[in-house]
Amino acid sequence: MNPWLGIFLNDMMSSTSEYLLILHEFAMSFIAGITLMVLFMFTSIFFSKKLALKTPHANLMEFLWTLSPMVILLSMAFPTIKVLYCNEDSHWPDLTIKVMGAQWFWNYEYSDFENINFDSYMTQETDLDSSQTRLLDSDNHLILPYKIMTRLIVSSNDVIHSFSLPQFSLKMDATPGRLSQIFMMPKKPLISYGQCSEICGVNHSFMPICLESISIFDFISWVKTK
Repeated sequence: MNPWLGIFLNDMMSSTSEYLLILHEFAMSFIAGITLMVLFMFTSIFFSKKLALKTPHANLMEFLWTLSPMVILLSMAFPTIKVLYCNEDSHWPDLTIKVMGAQWFWNYEYSDFENINFDSYMTQETDLDSSQTRLLDSDNHLILPYKIMTRLIVSSNDVIHSFSLPQFSLKMDATPGRLSQIFMMPKKPLISYGQCSEICGVNHSFMPICLESISIFDFISWVKTK
C-alpha cells in the first residue's frame, strides 16, 4: 500500500514495471534538481543588489547551460532505451490467453487448454462482500500462475477498448480485427485491478479487469475444475 494518501504510483508487481518505476524516480530526481536550481537563481537575482547589467557575455555560463542539458538527456536516454527494450522484447510464453473486449465486459480464452472460455462482468453493488472493491471487482477473475511467463493476445469484438493493469505497467488497445500481444509475469500471489482505458460507450466506466495470481499448483487444480 502506498503512503502519502496514494498520490504516487502503485506498488509494482513485475520486473518490467519495477524498471519503469526506477526510471520514473530517476527522471523525477533531475526534474526536482532543475526546479530547485532555477528557483535559487531567480531568488538570487531578485534579491541581489549587484546586477550584472553591463556584462556583455559570459562564455563559461553559456558553455555550461549548453552542455548540462546534453549530459542530462544522455544520462536519461540509456536507461530509457533499456526499459523500452525490456517492454518490447518477445519472450517464449509458458501460457497464452486471448483477451477479447466487448461492450461492456471482457472475455478470456485459455488457448493452451480446451473449453476454458468465460466472460467477466463487473460485480454489482448488491452482490459485493466485505473483501471486494466497488466498481473494480468482477464475477470471474483472470487467473494466472505467478512466476510464469504469460502472453496476452488482445483484441475486440465491437469498438476500441483498452486493456490496462497499472500495477504491471500494462496498457494495450483492443482493436477490432487486430491482434496485439503483451507479456507479463506476476512475481507473487496477488489480486490486481484494472479498467478499460478507452472510452467505449455509455458503460465504459463499468468494465473492470480483475487479475488473480496464484501458485502453479493451485492453477492446475483450477484448470481441472473447468
